[in-house]
Amino acid sequence: MTIRRGCLPLDDLLHKKASMAKQAFKQTTGKKRQELDNKVYKLTVKRMETESVDALMAEDERCQNEVQEWKRKYADLENEKEKLHDEMKNEINKLGEEIRLGMGK
Repeated sequence: MTIRRGCLPLDDLLHKKASMAKQAFKQTTGKKRQELDNKVYKLTVKRMETESVDALMAEDERCQNEVQEWKRKYADLENEKEKLHDEMKNEINKLGEEIRLGMGK
């Protein structure tokens, strides 16, 4: 289980407690540090504040599939753009040739 993304109260609480622990460890040494090591912080997490790793993995896979689809579509668009560009150049060349022939008469 992991903490559900966007669970701000829980994120904030963990951030504050981690920050307090970091400061406490910076300020202690020796026996006091050992006492600090032995302290335990208990946190109650509600079921709705968590999500399964399997769910996250499934979402990750879905996102990767979406990215692959976007890449495929982008490649298709690039090919289509090149094709249209070539067609435009050919039409311009044809029109230029027709104008030259028409002026030569």
